[in-house]
Amino acid sequence: MSESEADEEEWKKFVPLFSGPLPYNLYKVNSAVTIKVTTADFHSVPKELFASDVWGGAVVISDHFKNNPTVVADKLVVEVGAAGALPSMVASALCAKYVVCTDFPDDNLIASIASQFSNNTCYDNINNYNVLGHKWGDKDSCKEILKTTALNGKKFDVVIVAECLWRDTYCQHANLLSSICELLAEDGIVFVAHTFHNPGYEEKDLEFFSRANNDFGLDVKLIETRKNMAYIDGSEADASDVYLRTMVRKTKEV
Repeated sequence: MSESEADEEEWKKFVPLFSGPLPYNLYKVNSAVTIKVTTADFHSVPKELFASDVWGGAVVISDHFKNNPTVVADKLVVEVGAAGALPSMVASALCAKYVVCTDFPDDNLIASIASQFSNNTCYDNINNYNVLGHKWGDKDSCKEILKTTALNGKKFDVVIVAECLWRDTYCQHANLLSSICELLAEDGIVFVAHTFHNPGYEEKDLEFFSRANNDFGLDVKLIETRKNMAYIDGSEADASDVYLRTMVRKTKEV
């Protein structure tokens, strides 16, 4: 083992079993598995994708999986707008049956997400995942995603949506919800985590959930509010609340 590798192993011992901004870009799933996150280079991907950071919502969803591993164990999992892909890697480490990570079809971004998996050693079987480009609302692309599971066209038990709500995506709510519903199994569950990134526009974020309920037949439930979560750079001055909601298909009346 090289000196740098030895130093990294030493740092891993001190990574706490709690989250905020990722200490040293490491996320401890349990005593046996620590994930190292290396996001896309800021200069190599379109800056409007905000794909070069791990945002609070991704950490909150990851924590929920860590604390409730049966949510993802032996399940088909897909993430949209994955960026750093932390929740997907956590799901994989917690024995998800198959994980598909998607984000905007930018070659550098997709390559970066793929490297997140290949650079970590916590996966006994690195063939239980795939990384694909996907433009929200593209139904043909959804069909291609479903083909990758190699499980007779089954849809996904778990859909991850981490920090996909901000001013530039308000016009994409319908497209994002369309993709979610195309990929979601009838008895599946969606985890959506977000922060109100644009003060004064809170109703625009919440419009996503009212549209999910009214137009896409999804029941929405707030399950956690993480108070005063530090910003991605660790700045307490910019601390904000993170909201975690679930969405499931409405029960059909008999």
